Amino acid sequence: MAVLEIKEISKSYEGSLAVDRLSLTLDAGQILGFIGPNGAGKTTTIRIVAGLLQPSRGEVLVGGHSVRRQPLKTRALTGYMPDVFGAYENTTVYEYLDFFAQAFLIKKSDRERLIGDVLELTELKDLKEREAVTLSRGQSQRVSLARCLLHDPDLLLLDEPASGLDPRARIEFRELIRELGRMGKAVLLSSHILTELEDLCTHVAIIDHGKLVSAGAQDEVSNGISGEGRFRVILVEGAEAAASALLAIPGLTVEIINERELTGVHPGSAEDASEVVALLVNRGFRVMKFIQEKADLEKVFLHMTK
Repeated sequence: MAVLEIKEISKSYEGSLAVDRLSLTLDAGQILGFIGPNGAGKTTTIRIVAGLLQPSRGEVLVGGHSVRRQPLKTRALTGYMPDVFGAYENTTVYEYLDFFAQAFLIKKSDRERLIGDVLELTELKDLKEREAVTLSRGQSQRVSLARCLLHDPDLLLLDEPASGLDPRARIEFRELIRELGRMGKAVLLSSHILTELEDLCTHVAIIDHGKLVSAGAQDEVSNGISGEGRFRVILVEGAEAAASALLAIPGLTVEIINERELTGVHPGSAEDASEVVALLVNRGFRVMKFIQEKADLEKVFLHMTK
């Protein structure tokens, strides 16, 4: 059973559709990059999943429970991290987490252990006595994530978590999200930093003008923008002769890079591009490396959105 099921949700404001019949699923261990232009409907969708907004139509299930009809059950399974960190003055990191642990109805006998666990996971143990409002942006983001993990949710909703972070903090945060995926958490991550998502996410979903325009495993979405198999071949020698031999494949286009390397586009799927290797080997060419290439996430984004 999917951890998250979004079924045909729509949300309108004063007659304008912010989200339009959007459907999406997310399984345990998957990290989904949720991307789109400003105003595309990303934050609205995340708030609907978190139970903070009611959709105009459609249904959201978390762990098989309805966000609309069973909010207490779904909130117990969800950790929501907004893009802004808020804390009272004169409140330490430990006090901040203890407050939310009480809000999550965690027993007093368990709170100290659980807070210690999330502080260790997010590498905040040395900061637990610091005032929360004095933390750097990166430290604040880790505290906010620690708060989301206190009740051990199955689903994490992270809205622009890397916004404003310096390079080191982004790297540390990225590794932390990977670890949560390995722990079996389903992570829905909204971000404008596409290179970060490309390195991090197993799946992507692209939204534009409230509509979902593409979703799936990152490789599938990248390869799907043209329906063609892009490849690069490195030979021991004879790239020019190899390019001539490949003309036997109908519709194949090839470009010679140097005497040992060529690139090309196969008219079929990416998997069909293996026909290139078979032909070269059968003709006696010594293939050192065959690389399936895909469009990067930025190209996919520009292709899919207006």
